[in-house]
Amino acid sequence: MVSLVKKKDKIIGLVAYKILKKKIHINGLIIDPEFRGKGFTREAMVLAFKKMPKKLPLELVVHPHNNSAISLYLSLNFIIKSWSENHFGDGEPRLLMIKK
Repeated sequence: MVSLVKKKDKIIGLVAYKILKKKIHINGLIIDPEFRGKGFTREAMVLAFKKMPKKLPLELVVHPHNNSAISLYLSLNFIIKSWSENHFGDGEPRLLMIKK
């Protein structure tokens, strides 16, 4: 599923997620660089949450050096669950975060 983020008639980003049997996995969050740092990323996540089934837990992965994303997710009540080495086979670690 994909939730689009619009400002007026322009698409400025999206949140992509998969609804699985026992959880929802957020697998994409993109905001046009011109609109970053202006609250649109938070707004995109909050709007996507409203479209998601309420009873399933949410999870996502993020690079441990992406401090701005980690701060956003923590402020949205995600917690760090685990560290995964080479999560995508690209030699880079990722943090698994879940929403409380």
